Amino acid sequence: MRAIVATLATALLALALVALLIPSSAPQQERAAPEAAAPGPSPEPARLDVAAPSQPLPIDHVARLKVPTSMAGAEIDGAVNLDDDGNVLIDLELRRLFDHVLSSAGELSIDAIRALLAERLKQLTTPHAAAQALEIFERYLRYLREAHSAGPRLEGLALDARLEALRELRRSVLGEPMAEAFFGMEERYQAHTLAVRDLDPGLDPEERAQREQALIEQLPAELRAPILEHQRTQADLQDAAAIANAAADADERYALRSERFGEAAAARMELLDRELATWQSRVQAYQQQRQQLGADDPALARYLREHFSEPEQRRILSLEAIGEL
Repeated sequence: MRAIVATLATALLALALVALLIPSSAPQQERAAPEAAAPGPSPEPARLDVAAPSQPLPIDHVARLKVPTSMAGAEIDGAVNLDDDGNVLIDLELRRLFDHVLSSAGELSIDAIRALLAERLKQLTTPHAAAQALEIFERYLRYLREAHSAGPRLEGLALDARLEALRELRRSVLGEPMAEAFFGMEERYQAHTLAVRDLDPGLDPEERAQREQALIEQLPAELRAPILEHQRTQADLQDAAAIANAAADADERYALRSERFGEAAAARMELLDRELATWQSRVQAYQQQRQQLGADDPALARYLREHFSEPEQRRILSLEAIGEL
C-alpha cells in the first residue's frame, strides 16, 4: 500500500513543471540564450487550445539551439506509432516523448520546446504524422496548464475525491481516448492501491492476503506482473532477513541459506542483499538531490526519470506522498 498516490504525486511534479512552461502572458525567456535564438517569422505548429506564443522560434533554427544540459547525450525517449493509414496512434509512448522534451523546462522557453519537439518528430516520423503529433502536444499542454490552475482546489479534497477530480479534468480537456491512452494505466494502478488500502483492517492475515490477491488478479497484465514480481521479491527478502538475523557473517549466512533453500536460492538471496544495498544507496542519492534542489524543482523530476525505472518512480513518488521518504 505504499503506492496510494503515485499518479497524484506525478501530477504534482508535472504541475510544477508547467508553472515554468506556460506563463499567463508572454512566454518565458531561455535562461541560457542560444547563439541563434533570435525569433523570426515561420509557420506555427497546429494548436488546439493553447494561446499562440507572441514570438515563435523558427523551426528551421532548432538545429542551432543549444542542446539542454538535461538532454545532452540522452537517447530520445518515447516514440510515434502510426496506424495502417499513417495517422498517429495516441498511446503512452507518445506521452513519454512529450514528457521527454518537457523535461527541458527551465532551460528552454516553451517556444523553444515546441521547436525541439518538431525537430524530434522530423527524425521519428512522417510530415503528416508530425503535424498531428504537434496538435496533440498542444492539447496535452492545455491539460497540464489547467491541472496546474486546479492544484489549490484539488489539494483541499480528500484523496479519493482528489484523484477522481483529476480523472474528470483529464477527460474534459483531453477527451476519453487520449485520457485513457495517457493516464489509464496509472489510474487503474491508483484504483488498485486505494482498494487495498480500504480493505477491512479487522481481517485476519490469511483472508487479507486472499483479498489482496483477488484484487491483483483484476488488474491488466501490464500492472499485474510487476506487482507479483515485487511480492516474490518481498517474500525472498523476508526469508533472507530471517537468516540474516541468525548469522551476521556472510559465509555463515550463505551456508544457512544453502541448507534451508538450496544453492540456487542462496545465490539469489545474496544477490538480493546486494540489490537492496544498491537501491538504498540510489534512494539516498535522490534524497540528497531533493534536499539540494527542492521538491518542486523540475530538475528533480528529471533526475528521477533518468535514474529510476517507471515502477521505481512510482514507488519513490508513493513513498514521498505518504510521508515515508
